[in-house]
Amino acid sequence: MDNKILNQYYEENVKMLRNETEKNTKEVLPLVDDILRYVHQRDKRFMIQTVKVGSYHTHLKVKRAGEFDFSVVVDVGKLSWIANNNSRFYGFDNVNRKVESSILPLPSPPAGQCFTQIGSLKAKWESEGLEDGGASLTFNNDIVPIKVKRRFKALVSEAVNQPKLRSRVTTDRISDSPAITLSVKLPNTAYPISIDLCPMIESKLEFRSDFNWPRPLAKWPSSEKISCIKDVGIHEVAKSPFYWTLSFAACEKELVEGIDENGTCRRKSLRVLKTLKENIWCKPAL
Repeated sequence: MDNKILNQYYEENVKMLRNETEKNTKEVLPLVDDILRYVHQRDKRFMIQTVKVGSYHTHLKVKRAGEFDFSVVVDVGKLSWIANNNSRFYGFDNVNRKVESSILPLPSPPAGQCFTQIGSLKAKWESEGLEDGGASLTFNNDIVPIKVKRRFKALVSEAVNQPKLRSRVTTDRISDSPAITLSVKLPNTAYPISIDLCPMIESKLEFRSDFNWPRPLAKWPSSEKISCIKDVGIHEVAKSPFYWTLSFAACEKELVEGIDENGTCRRKSLRVLKTLKENIWCKPAL
C-alpha cells in the first residue's frame, strides 16, 4: 500500500485526538484512585496501586480514549509452581451459587489455568478478621477466583454508591470477563467511558519449559528483551470461577516497550491492523 494512503487512513481512522485523550485521562485516573482507596480501606488485600495493562497503556489504543484497563493487585506475594495433584472438593451449591464442599471433585485445570494455594497467608488473614463471612476469598488453602471477584465487586459497588459518584458511575453485573466494568459519564463528553478493573494476583510465575517460549532459533525478541519479560513473570486473573487463568498481559506490555527504538513503525502498524480487524474484518454483528 502507498505510504500516502496508509498515512491518510491512520490520520482519519486510527490516530487518537490528543486533547480528548488528555481530558479523559485527567478525569479517569483520579476517579479510579478514589474507588481503589475506598476498596483498600475496606479490605487491605486489594492494593491501591494498579498494574497498567491493556491497549491504552501499551499505546495501541485506536481512535478515542473511551476504554481504560487497570489490573488491581490482590496482595498474596510472589508464588511458585508446585507439584500438587490433590483433588479439590468444592463447587457451587444448587440454590444461590455459594461456594461450598462437594462430594465430587473439580476436574483438573484446563491448559492455561491453575489452582492457587496461599498456605500460611490464610491463617494471617483469619487472625486479622479478613476471612469473615462474605469477605472470605478462600476455600481450604485455595484462593478462589469467584470469591475474589464477588468481594471486589461488592466493594467497588459500595465505592461508586457514594454521593459524589452515584450519579455518574454504574457497575455492570459479574460476567465471564475477569474484570469489573464501570460505565462513567464525563462532563462535556458525548460517549460513556468504560473502565475495566481486573483483580489480579501478581504472582510473577516463571516460564515453564512446556510453554515452548521463546521458540528455538527465533531471531526476535532479543535475548535481553526475553530476560526482561521473564523477570516480569506470569500473573493470574479471575476469569473462571474456580481456576485462575494465566495472564501474559504484563509480559506483552514489556514485549512492545521500545519496539520502535530503531526507527520502525511496528506500533503504528499494529494500531492500523487493530482498526481494520475491529471495523472491517471482524465487524460486530448488528
